[in-house]
Amino acid sequence: ELDEWISCNGCKKWFHIDCAGFKKAHEVRDVDKFFCNPCEPTHGKTTYVRKSARAHASVDYAELQRGVLKTSEESMEHHYIQPIKDGTLFPFDRESFPRIRPELVTREFFEKSGTFVEPICIPAEWNPRPWEERAGKAKDFDKVAAAGRPPADATADLYPEDFEYDSLRDDGQDKLDMVMPEGLSVRQVCNLVGPEYPLDVIDVKTQNSGAKMNLAKWADYYEEESEDKQIRNVISLEVSQSKLGRLLRRPKVVRDIDLQDQVWPQEETDKGKYPKVQYYCLMSIADSYTDFHIDFGGSSVYYHILKGKKTFFFIPPKPKHLKAYEEWNESPQQNFTFLGNITGECYRVDLKEGDTMLIPSGWIHAVWTPETSLVIGGNFLTRMSYKNQFKVVEIEKANKTPMKFRYPFFQKIMFYTALKYLKDDPLPPSVSQMFYEGLRDGISADQMKRMNASIPKGHGEPLEVAKTFALWVAWKTGEPAPAFAHPDALLDTIRDEGPPKKLSARAIKDLERKEAFAAYKVAPDRQSE
Repeated sequence: ELDEWISCNGCKKWFHIDCAGFKKAHEVRDVDKFFCNPCEPTHGKTTYVRKSARAHASVDYAELQRGVLKTSEESMEHHYIQPIKDGTLFPFDRESFPRIRPELVTREFFEKSGTFVEPICIPAEWNPRPWEERAGKAKDFDKVAAAGRPPADATADLYPEDFEYDSLRDDGQDKLDMVMPEGLSVRQVCNLVGPEYPLDVIDVKTQNSGAKMNLAKWADYYEEESEDKQIRNVISLEVSQSKLGRLLRRPKVVRDIDLQDQVWPQEETDKGKYPKVQYYCLMSIADSYTDFHIDFGGSSVYYHILKGKKTFFFIPPKPKHLKAYEEWNESPQQNFTFLGNITGECYRVDLKEGDTMLIPSGWIHAVWTPETSLVIGGNFLTRMSYKNQFKVVEIEKANKTPMKFRYPFFQKIMFYTALKYLKDDPLPPSVSQMFYEGLRDGISADQMKRMNASIPKGHGEPLEVAKTFALWVAWKTGEPAPAFAHPDALLDTIRDEGPPKKLSARAIKDLERKEAFAAYKVAPDRQSE
């Protein structure tokens, strides 16, 4: 007779081990976490103490002699993991990125101090959760996540009848005014987003997309304790329009400086027609690795660790580093060449559960996962980072990055931004000028098609808007207006039949001198109210 008992790690109830499904008493010794049948939909299956040892990365020394780091085909790890753990991958520079108290992280502080030009960390100990004050609510959330519906005794204030969370509960904010669900698990992510939702899963060893999975299968894989399984990573699950998305709120500083929030028409947002990059759920197995990249469109990032640990390797967006990054992206040895060895400058930052990081535009970074993790993060464009954002877009074009991996509707956001500047601070009639229509050489039909699709309708002739905005920028900055915006740029060429001819370098310089003189004359009246 089996007289031993075992406690469920979910509901805390005790079960005879025979009732719990164990045939022999010694089987219980290998249990790490036991979950009874009613708790399995919420917490997953019973897990066991790890027995197998994952094959560690053995270095291919023949390739190493040629300056290329590879590992044997039998290894389950990415070839950088063991050198990272050994401390032999790269002599990382000592980082001194700011750690800032959440009360100071505001739009005003960023815009006036110029602080947001390097990664910023808000440590967990400075940004405690208010959850201790509302003990007991976690169980309600667990029931909702598991059942896909509100508990029977839920009040309308806590759970709207349709369970769509049209507005977030004013509850659970931290000092960043950010809201993250208490105790969120991958199984709850599965239930809130949908078990059949398809995922893009990364094979960490090859850095390529692996087998297709739905969220239910991914949750099973994530909860499996075996060390000899293939290491996979999910970094592109966007949940803005799911039930999970309605339980989340970004830090206030992100909402305040997000360019998209400021310029995108509200009526389009209400229809669900907007770039959906606000909430990504990243689920990473221990020893996952994402190689160096720049977030699409040069967008900035907020990154909050709900569970586990993350290690970032940062390279600043200096022109020489961006050039090296662009060339590295085209190299056939990209996967086996650590970018830090090319740039000679790379910083390591270790993050733990509860930490929040803000990454500014253009920073090149790779990410290692020392401990299985769950992260909520998102992307945003800002008016503080136009230069870097446009630089990154040019790199994406040069590297022929597929459109699916670029910031959605980037050009349309920039058009809306230009329209907002012109609306809020109009160009005075004394400064505005008439322009001749014309297209620049070297633009393909496909580029024109994509450009036309990105132009908001109903705001006038796009070329005229672009030229007017170019003059507006010159008026505001005191810099010469670009030659393409000058009415004399085509006057000398339209006398001849056929398409307009390019101006000579000397003619362009003459125009620029005229523009500089004109800008100087209007300088005292440059700022309008």
